[in-house]
Amino acid sequence: MKNVLFSTTRQWNPGDEFIMLGIRNLFKDLGMSINPVIHNRNPEVRAARYLRRDFVSRLKNSNYSPGKIVKKISPKINTLLSECKKLIEFSDSTDFTDNSFKPSYLDKHIFEYIVFAGSPEWYNHNNDELFDYIERHNPVVLFLGVGAAESFKIDQLSPKRHKAFECAKLIMTRDKYSTEELSFYGAIQMSCPALFASSYEVEYNGISKIGLGYTDYRSVECNRLNSKETYDNMCQIYDKIIDRYGSRVEIVCHYIDELYTAKERYPGVKCHYSCDAKDYIDIYSQFSLVVTPRVHGLGLCSSLGIPSIYIPHDMRSDTVNGFLPFMAVMNANDISWDLISEASLNEHHKKLIGYKKIMKQKTIELLQDALASTNNVGFMGENFTVPIPEQEFISR
Repeated sequence: MKNVLFSTTRQWNPGDEFIMLGIRNLFKDLGMSINPVIHNRNPEVRAARYLRRDFVSRLKNSNYSPGKIVKKISPKINTLLSECKKLIEFSDSTDFTDNSFKPSYLDKHIFEYIVFAGSPEWYNHNNDELFDYIERHNPVVLFLGVGAAESFKIDQLSPKRHKAFECAKLIMTRDKYSTEELSFYGAIQMSCPALFASSYEVEYNGISKIGLGYTDYRSVECNRLNSKETYDNMCQIYDKIIDRYGSRVEIVCHYIDELYTAKERYPGVKCHYSCDAKDYIDIYSQFSLVVTPRVHGLGLCSSLGIPSIYIPHDMRSDTVNGFLPFMAVMNANDISWDLISEASLNEHHKKLIGYKKIMKQKTIELLQDALASTNNVGFMGENFTVPIPEQEFISR
């Protein structure tokens, strides 16, 4: 059994967990036997570590003493600063208790493989300790489905991040921009692994229910719509769909914040939400068609063989192309009702199943080639051949 460390999140972005599900399904198809461990990038966990490691250490090592800075300004401010320092020192002495990669592991060579599981957050500060580990121990590194939500330049990344690319056996990107920026290291553009998040596909039985992927400009920062105008545009599209399909329409929320505002905006419409990302496989499998601005909600639907209509709202639209959406609509007037028929959706359903099978074959072959040069005893068989299982279907 190999210990594999995945850079991902828990209880932060369900899309990250869809990507992780897809990668683990690929590993299962390759016959890999692993102990999966996560480096949890959840800002509630990792950003706090970044603050304590960098800012706190500087404060503790400073020459600050009560009264030195603001003695002549305000005794109350002086007292506040003194108490803040005590609080930070207490925080710094508290153990890291999240059930994920801990700072104490930095000096222990226990992970043979490091996998960056998708996300545009692969190069940010929440991964600093992971890059430190790579620099110290030189493990096998795989970048699978990394992308960009905003512009970055490869020559502006730190030496430690370049070290990780030098260790990488495979850099698989999900958009054109990231592929071009990482071309020096041999990046290959493929579909995001969320396409493989579900191990089965649903059967198509006509237009029974339509899912609307709801999000908001007021919900979780970094995982929301970028403006009220974008939100209003989404709602105008949804209003038209609800007017046309009535009770056949239901809403899907990925964040608890959205559940409240969705019920407020659409009080008569059934809303779905779960704290467990795996539950979204069952949630989305109920629908014949999904309309959403959620990139990886759409990816999970494609994995299930469910046609989706995408509402573009940022530069990640290129990632969506790798999920083969049924169509994209910019506003309510863009909806081509004549194209949304049982026949056309059934045809796209079949196309998705064939597309997923082809992309899985290509992705597994890339992984097999990448891992062939590593010591895979107990990980993959020496003469392993790529197995592509028969399609598995379930009825709604």
